Amino acid sequence: MSKTNPPIKNRKRQWKPILKYALIAIFIMVFLGVGVGAGLVAAVVKNEPVRSAQEIRDQVFKNNLLSSVYWSNGEKISDMKTDEFRIFVSYDQISDNVKNAVIAIEDRDFRNHNGVNLKAITRAALQQLTGSQVQTGGSTITQQLAKLTFFSMEKTYTRKTKEILLALRMEQVLSKDEILTAYLNKINYGKAANYQNVYGIEAAAKGYFNKDAKDLNVAESAYLAGIPQRPTAYSAFNQSSFDEEGYQLAKKRQALVLKAMLTEGFINQQQYNEALAYDIKGHFQGETLKKENNNKYGYLMQDIETRAAEAILKSRGITVDSTTYADELESARQELMTGGYKIYTTLDKKIYESMNEVANNNKNFPRPINYIYQGKKQTDRLLQVGATLIQNKTGAILGFVGGRDFENYQVNHATAKRQPGSSIKPVLDYAPALELGKIQPASAIDDIPKKDLNPITMITPTTGVSRQGSH
Repeated sequence: MSKTNPPIKNRKRQWKPILKYALIAIFIMVFLGVGVGAGLVAAVVKNEPVRSAQEIRDQVFKNNLLSSVYWSNGEKISDMKTDEFRIFVSYDQISDNVKNAVIAIEDRDFRNHNGVNLKAITRAALQQLTGSQVQTGGSTITQQLAKLTFFSMEKTYTRKTKEILLALRMEQVLSKDEILTAYLNKINYGKAANYQNVYGIEAAAKGYFNKDAKDLNVAESAYLAGIPQRPTAYSAFNQSSFDEEGYQLAKKRQALVLKAMLTEGFINQQQYNEALAYDIKGHFQGETLKKENNNKYGYLMQDIETRAAEAILKSRGITVDSTTYADELESARQELMTGGYKIYTTLDKKIYESMNEVANNNKNFPRPINYIYQGKKQTDRLLQVGATLIQNKTGAILGFVGGRDFENYQVNHATAKRQPGSSIKPVLDYAPALELGKIQPASAIDDIPKKDLNPITMITPTTGVSRQGSH
């Protein structure tokens, strides 16, 4: 009878050193891999600043906000014209339907992870490496907030690495509710029913449905939650009309959001069915900052923009004598557009609108002027007008007329600096001559050339432009 145990023991003895060296090799490879990875990360972030908790908080909650203009009685005239329509809203003023919809479609583990979802990142990486037709994002809501706040939209591994590290840091500084609030106030929701680019959930709620974010139902919340993935494609509106193709794409995306909400237990089957059947298109009724309103108050808003920017510089001690005044003024103007300012004027609404009603009544003016431009006869040039009503006691401007047809003629005739021409003669010529006794009201002056007189220089008080003459 043969003995089998010794050969088995011998085989075990043979495998032990192999297993030992294999484990050592694996340990070395892991150690080297970690070292190489750490070195690459260090190289990527070596020039990245170490952001303090306060800086992160300040930047995350810093958003472009609309600035508004008001009449003297406190009634709103209009918002300053800007490409971004955004209204900040706090966490408790956002519907739970919105929060659930965004978490379901963007980051279902949002409440549990520490800023990065390793499983999602690994899945996304494998899909990219294998060229999978299905591509899912690996970014958490925290990562997306980091990207929107601190980085460009370029798709590079360098930016992604920085984004991941900053997301881990942000989770230590901010609560989950703060992160979600900041995210919902930053993201782009495309062009809404008011034909404006809306940013943030409150502006989106008003722009699409004329509602507050806290009042959005399940269907509306799911619809809006689906837009930020591709705002341009999912926008149901273009510059001035409804876009059926964009709307249909957005509806398909809404169905995916609702399915995710059902899967995650945020809604039940009945709510799911009701939301799918909800007529989104029938409820579009955007809060508008109408184009005609901008044109109606065009001269006014144009003048206020300049005066308010000048006031900002004045408050900072920057004067027109500064060599960088023009650049500073433009910077102040941009700040004004996005800084959430409230600008109160001395203008009386009734007076302003009465003055402009007269100016815009074509019956008060001759027909459009005929003139030749570039060899072609033109017949649409309006006779323009400018006027200002000032309260002498205080210097407050109560009303003014900047011109007619702002859309085509944007020169403010009430405030533009112009050569006064002969209108200044009574002040600079006739009055001094009368005061000095050189002429009398009945004096006659021959309007003939005087070649023997030396020309004098006259400086106009409004423009500082000199001209030669022999008056």
